[in-house]
Amino acid sequence: MLLSFDRRYQSFTKWRKLVGLRSLLHWYGIRLCRTVLGYEPAMWRVHPRLAEHRLQLRLGGSSDFDVFNQIFMQEDYASLRDLTGVSVIVDLGANAGFSSAYLLTCFPGSRILSVEPDHRNVAVCRAN
Repeated sequence: MLLSFDRRYQSFTKWRKLVGLRSLLHWYGIRLCRTVLGYEPAMWRVHPRLAEHRLQLRLGGSSDFDVFNQIFMQEDYASLRDLTGVSVIVDLGANAGFSSAYLLTCFPGSRILSVEPDHRNVAVCRAN
């Protein structure tokens, strides 16, 4: 029981550092509405500290939350931050644009070409 609480506290702390307390409380409100009322909004707008702007995540029936977690929480691209002289980035399979947002924050003077074949993802990628 204590181990479970410790893991949840660590996860809460890490998420708070990633998105801030306000966004985290908003996320818990979304989860509460889903559990109690059976209602879930279509989007969650959040501003991770590792991105320059707020991002949109589609909720329900989308992999956006998992991809967001992989890029911003687990920092799968952290090893790329050490690169220098990056002027052009090509993001093939951009999905909702989370990796593009992350990489543009890491390399602010660069230009990015995001390619996404799925028309449902293109609108979210453009917004992000």
